[in-house]
Parts: sequence; structure tokens; C-alpha cells
Amino acid sequence: MAIRGTNRKRTVQRARKRLEAPIAEEENNSLRAYMLIANVLSNSKTKCLGIWNS
Repeated sequence: MAIRGTNRKRTVQRARKRLEAPIAEEENNSLRAYMLIANVLSNSKTKCLGIWNS
């Protein structure tokens, strides 16, 4: 019974690791996209300020 418990725990950890890997990749991609957008915004801020203020 104890052996089955440890095996189950190991399987759960393995499954969790398998689940977390794509999620981490997704977060990394969205973070990269956010940084890209922030970069574009900061570059074009001087042009956009006139539009925002009016």
C-alpha cells in the first residue's frame, strides 16, 4: 500500500511537470509579446501624445 502511494505521488509529480511545461512556454510567449508591444508604445509615445491629449 505504501509502495502504491509513493508510485502515485511520483506519477502525479510527473504529470504536473508535463502540464506545467507548455503553460510556462505560453507565459514566456505572452511576456515576450507584451515586451514587444511596450517597446513599440514607448517608441511611438512622442507621436501618440498629441493624439491622446486632443
